[in-house]
Amino acid sequence: MLLVVGLASRLSALGLMVMTLVIQLFVYPDGWPEHILWFALLLLIVARGPGALSLDHLIWSRAQPQPVPAR
Repeated sequence: MLLVVGLASRLSALGLMVMTLVIQLFVYPDGWPEHILWFALLLLIVARGPGALSLDHLIWSRAQPQPVPAR
């Protein structure tokens, strides 16, 4: 649910990456094509962040002060 709304997206994606890795190694080792896809998509979220339409972006953009333009 956190990943859907974009709250703590990188942390949530890391947790899902670990879960995907455990499933690949111990539960369903023949499902590597699908697990590689999931892993790549989650890695993209970890590397690039959730994007502009997320609660993380909203929180961090309000927490940082906006620069005042020079006259």
